[in-house]
Amino acid sequence: MPALPQAVPFGICSRSVGRSAAGHNILDILDECAKAGLWTIEVAYECLENYAKSLTSFSNPRDALREAARRVNQRARSLGLVCAVLDAFEGYEGLLDREQHDHLVDDFKFWVELCGIMGIEVVQVPASFETCEKAMGDVEVIVNDLRELADIGLSVSPPIKIAYEPLGWSTYIDTWEKALEICHRVDRPNIGLCLDTFHVASLLWASPETVNGLREGGAEALKASLDRLRKISPEDIFLYQLSDGTLLDPPMPDSPFTEPDIHHLFSWSMHGRPFPGEGYFPVAEISEAVFATGFRGVTVMEVFDDDAFSKCSTLLAERANRAVGSWVRLSKELGLAPFRPPTPKGQNKLGTCTVNIGHYEHYSLEDKLYACAAVGHQAIDLYEDDFLHYLSLQPGANKANLWEPIPAHLHAAKKIGDLCASLGMEIICFQPLIDVEGLVNQADREAAVERVKNYFPFMRALRTDCTYITTNRRYDFDNITGEVSVIAADLALFADLAADYARADGGPMIKIGYEHLSWGSHINTFDKTWEAIQLANRPNLGFVFDTFNFLAVEFADPYNPVGHGRKHDTLEESIRVVRSRLAKLVKLIPGDKIYVCQVADAKLVDPKSLKAPTHPDKAWTPDHEPPYRQWSSSHRLFPNESFLGGYMPVADCLAAILATGYKGALTLEVFNDSLFEKGPNVVAEHAKRSYAGLEACIAEAKEITPFW
Repeated sequence: MPALPQAVPFGICSRSVGRSAAGHNILDILDECAKAGLWTIEVAYECLENYAKSLTSFSNPRDALREAARRVNQRARSLGLVCAVLDAFEGYEGLLDREQHDHLVDDFKFWVELCGIMGIEVVQVPASFETCEKAMGDVEVIVNDLRELADIGLSVSPPIKIAYEPLGWSTYIDTWEKALEICHRVDRPNIGLCLDTFHVASLLWASPETVNGLREGGAEALKASLDRLRKISPEDIFLYQLSDGTLLDPPMPDSPFTEPDIHHLFSWSMHGRPFPGEGYFPVAEISEAVFATGFRGVTVMEVFDDDAFSKCSTLLAERANRAVGSWVRLSKELGLAPFRPPTPKGQNKLGTCTVNIGHYEHYSLEDKLYACAAVGHQAIDLYEDDFLHYLSLQPGANKANLWEPIPAHLHAAKKIGDLCASLGMEIICFQPLIDVEGLVNQADREAAVERVKNYFPFMRALRTDCTYITTNRRYDFDNITGEVSVIAADLALFADLAADYARADGGPMIKIGYEHLSWGSHINTFDKTWEAIQLANRPNLGFVFDTFNFLAVEFADPYNPVGHGRKHDTLEESIRVVRSRLAKLVKLIPGDKIYVCQVADAKLVDPKSLKAPTHPDKAWTPDHEPPYRQWSSSHRLFPNESFLGGYMPVADCLAAILATGYKGALTLEVFNDSLFEKGPNVVAEHAKRSYAGLEACIAEAKEITPFW
């Protein structure tokens, strides 16, 4: 199976949606970006500064900027957007006036503070275009100046990265080759390139001064440059910006875009830099070279044209949608993952659990998330093992206590949350909390409380407000109880802890779900689970439904010696019993109290291939496990995979859940031995299977005649 098309964290620069000089507010810009699906935001300082000026209660301009940054961050996070870049810190390096240099260093320190407020980790620094009378071309001075910025960036946690951009009209550093050499000489891990299609093309290939808009020998020069570009490390690229160029008729100096005393490329850039596909530049050719390096980082539209100064009330929406249309065309031409618009409010997002895509010891969490985005998932159910393994590999991780909420750990969680959001996905749940309810021993109970509380700061950093507890699956019955009143009290306590945390930090309410496992020690049915939830009676406590765990109890018997894998002899009777139970669920549980819905089937297996289940009063052993556990952990399948042995009525379950009015995400939780396989296509195959199976199952469920 071929590799998946590359997914890209795609978005736009705020000023490219609408200019603040025309009265367009950055908060309104963020709203329109979210509606269009432009998840990754390059915050233009001019937009932030103009918004700050509207906050008239502040006498200190920097205090106003701090408040503006706080509100921008708050709005962006509420919309699922990622503020990824702050731009542009101009006219810095090589200044002859060192007093002015010192002033700019102080400004940069303030920019770093603003980045911390907005959760931004990249500052765009264009190569200086000051005149020779104001700035020198001494490479050592330029390197030392940029090293000074880099060291400031490294002095904070998380570090601030510098995306150094060669401009077509920069006085000294005007090509990506020169800029890369500077970055290497700075010799700091937090400085890399900002590449922009306009600057690459306008310097080598295009001209604002010729009738046909081309430079003599430009095609050859561009090809040679791109051939060299393809060979650099993707780690050298921190930011990629997209724009096109308008063919000038007449060319400069007769073009109305011409401005006196300004470099022609600069004038052209300010007025004739539309969205890709709206001009004549070889944007796709340049982009192909960039992505050929293996780059898969922040990619934004950064366009400048006079239309952005329009005061039309529909301008922001129109330009956001123009950007999306441009990306749809370009990504198709490049063979990247197709753009998928946001799921409309009130409709179920399609998603998957990270555990389904490949085992964490073989495949990175980032690779799995990119694969999920590439096939179309917009919801991620983050599995604890995947995250903890990722966390253990991060710089500064405390492997002795990965749950310690130190800055390094929370920053790692933020990176995953931001990556998901920038790829157009929402982490709808972080799970599972196992064996924390129904405990008898006081020390065990206290440890369970701490385990639950450990989740909350990580959930905030991950941008999710939901986790869930599974019914206890311990078999040491002297240390657990199945008494519903005790379990309900535990659930109430955990929900209260979550609510207290949310009230204390002022964030969204944290929700706790409760899921019955088919091999739970005491509770393994939905109605018993719901009884405990109702008895706990907390507004932030809800139900988690897993089609496998439901059907394993109500439909399946993988140990049946006849070999049909059902509890009942005939399929007809089995379906009748399942539908009767699902009808009860629809009447019992309202859709808004269902927090997570996971969809999975399982393979019909030879009952002789399964270990004998553990007796109810015996502890687990390597040779004996609770009923259904081995089947659950080794033989689950994605829905609608009858060709692989799937045989349970999953679509009936899904139809019933939708009938409750459930509007949340539909995800998958599939455990299978195939996840442990090693190979270049394992992640891609499982990502494709997960989406295709879920999509097909939903279509089937919608065709089922109501039985509830």
